[in-house]
Amino acid sequence: MVILRGVALRLRPFCHVNRRGFGAGFAIGIVWDGFSLLVTRFMQAGVVAFWISVQTGQVVQLVPMMVAPGGLSHFALMASTLTECFRLGAARSQNAL
Repeated sequence: MVILRGVALRLRPFCHVNRRGFGAGFAIGIVWDGFSLLVTRFMQAGVVAFWISVQTGQVVQLVPMMVAPGGLSHFALMASTLTECFRLGAARSQNAL
């Protein structure tokens, strides 16, 4: 729900002035991946479970395997929000000239 709210903030009229959607998307990615990597270690457990299932051909732990793609998607979310934010900043500075 929070990610959808970030997208909704970005799609509002006059969104080129409002960067709250970008901030929400970046913050969600930072918090989620920070907890998954540093506190709970779910992403590491997911990669290990995936590697074991590749080697043995059996899926023993499905839930940790699902956390790793979610973490990767949050990295993509952070990269895309930063890219768009910088692109809008460059366009705004060119318009000011």
